[in-house]
Parts: sequence; structure tokens; C-alpha cells
Amino acid sequence: AVDSDVLGDVATRELVPGGADKAVTEENKQEFVALRLEGALLQTTKRNVDAFVRGVYAVVPPELFLLVSSRDLALMLSGTPTIDVDEWMEHTKYHGAFKRRGAEHPVVQWFWEALRDMRPARRAELLQWTTGHARVPVQGFSHLMGRDGQLRKFALTSVALESACYPRAHTCFNRIDIPLYTRKADLVEAFEFVLDLSDDTFTMD
Repeated sequence: AVDSDVLGDVATRELVPGGADKAVTEENKQEFVALRLEGALLQTTKRNVDAFVRGVYAVVPPELFLLVSSRDLALMLSGTPTIDVDEWMEHTKYHGAFKRRGAEHPVVQWFWEALRDMRPARRAELLQWTTGHARVPVQGFSHLMGRDGQLRKFALTSVALESACYPRAHTCFNRIDIPLYTRKADLVEAFEFVLDLSDDTFTMD
């Protein structure tokens, strides 16, 4: 049996019938740990889990879950963990000094080159910093959404180097403002800095 304190009231819950009078010994300790773990994971959260499931079923009929696998469901909820840089580029808009030349602008070229050089986990960090999501929607970059639930393409906007030293993310709009660096090394160093900083108040709107 285990005791729990709820707002000053101590309640005893038996893990097995007659458990309140049964001591934990060397012989039954594994059984006790297994029952205690089961209780902690299932019984104590049962009301919360039941409420969550009822909420899901209120939106999605239970029979529809028979048509998808657990992997399909995970992809629909969380998106794909693979980040395709070519697809990312294809669904990007450009503003400011980048608008006319787009992906041909030197600073934009440096950005995509730096992104390709990143390890997958670092790319996910950049996506998270920019959009608020570390995964791509299951339909791909064409279905990126803003915080208002509307489809919003990823965007790169130029800013004068005199007015900003570091890139700035606008997660509501899936947009990065990039200073007009004169060297690729400066761009790479700046992105590494803001991603390492991980300070939302400094880098995100």
C-alpha cells in the first residue's frame, strides 16, 4: 500500500488486496516496484488521460483511428523529422534587397550554404527558432502555418547591417531578417550565436 497526501488529507491506496497489512520484503520487492510504477504511470493520471481521450474523440471519431498507424498519427501530429533544404528553398519568399535576385543574392546563397552545412539537429533548431516548430508539416514546407493558423511561407528579409548585427526571427510570420553581411563567415558566426543563445526574448517575436 502507498500513502498520498492531498491537501493535508492522507489517503492509503492498496496495490494488492490486503496490501495495507502486507510488508515489503526482499522476496516481494520487485512486485511492489512494478505495482508502484504501474500506479504512478496509469492510475494516478487516469482521470487526466480519460479527459484527454474524450476531448480527442469529440473532434475525431474513434473509428477513424482504425485507418491510420501509430507512425501515421505521429507524423500528422508532429510532422516529419527530415528537413529537405531543396524543398525549403522552393517554398521561400524574399523581401527587401533579396526580392529582385532571390536565391541568387550572395547573402541568400550564404544562408542556404550554411544551412546545408549544418547537422540535421542544428537545422531543426533553426526551424524551431524561425517558426516555433522543430519539424516540417507532413505535407511539406508548402503547408507551414503561422501562429494564427494561416498558411505562411518561410521568408527571408534583408536589413541594413548598420541597424542590426544579428539575424532576427519572427515566428508569427515564419520570417528571418538577415543583415546584409559582407562575408559568409560573419553570417555563419551570427547564426551560430543566436542559436546557441536560445533566448526567445532576444531573437523571437
